Amino acid sequence: MFKSYSYTSIANYLQRFPLRRRAIASLLLLATTTTFCCCGAVLAKRAPPDPALTHEQVSQLEKAKRMARTAGPKANQLIISVVATATDTAQCLAMAEYADSAGFTLLDARKASLQKAIDLSKSKDDLILTIIKSRKLQCFEITSAAIKALLNGCSDPADLYDLAKKCQEIALVDVTRLALEKILAQTQNAKDAIALAHQSRTLGLDDFARKIVKDVEDDCQTTPECLELLPQIENLKYSDATRYLVKKALERAKTVDEYLAVNKAAVRTGQQDIVNNSAWHGRYIILTQQAAEQAARDRAAKDQATKDAQSEQATQTKNAGAGF
Repeated sequence: MFKSYSYTSIANYLQRFPLRRRAIASLLLLATTTTFCCCGAVLAKRAPPDPALTHEQVSQLEKAKRMARTAGPKANQLIISVVATATDTAQCLAMAEYADSAGFTLLDARKASLQKAIDLSKSKDDLILTIIKSRKLQCFEITSAAIKALLNGCSDPADLYDLAKKCQEIALVDVTRLALEKILAQTQNAKDAIALAHQSRTLGLDDFARKIVKDVEDDCQTTPECLELLPQIENLKYSDATRYLVKKALERAKTVDEYLAVNKAAVRTGQQDIVNNSAWHGRYIILTQQAAEQAARDRAAKDQATKDAQSEQATQTKNAGAGF
């Protein structure tokens, strides 16, 4: 808008002069405009596209980009030599972006830049930026290496959970899950595992939370173990997991007391079929025990009657032999 107004004003002013003077003035105006444009282009070219890079690095990278179409191997080597001068992760990532802008011919240089970024990383943030950049540039083997380095740098569960939260915030869901899996591998008891399931749900990884619950439930081998775990599972509000555990407790039950405990748990959790099933099994055991006890008493009475009969017969035989 300003440019259009200036040219209009100058053109109106030149109309006051003769034709020859107007021609000379127009040529001078054109030359001045061209000079300023050229100066602007030179200044723009000299300005580094990324503040992390030095002017010398930019110069070499621009040279490599020009060489990329006709001399790909040499361009790769030139960028790799520039990468060797990098002093931090930010410079490496900027160089990788340069190599990517030149196309597939500079793939080796791109990988070298990203690998150097991993080597120069000093914090979790550096590695996270490297993961994001390598994934964007489709260097998936470098992405894998960066993720491995990131996880290897965290060993404490609290540190791993902090990493999981940070990655979840920037949509690195796969890294979040890997961090949680590493915490799970260090978990020693069911209580800590269930706590991790709660944390996983908080981070939106409901499928991973369910996996933890399933693994913990599968570790329970007796009815008391199942019923001890049940309140923690109920807190997660997974109705299918709750039913699975109560049913497993029923399957593992062997005594009247265990069936009674399962019956109470089934009543509390609303599993009516398990209520009926556990009651039936409990009554069956009681009736079976009563029948067995009665049979034992009957056998004892019969044995005693047989012994008494034998004793009486022996007495009669003895008396007959004595002449009584």
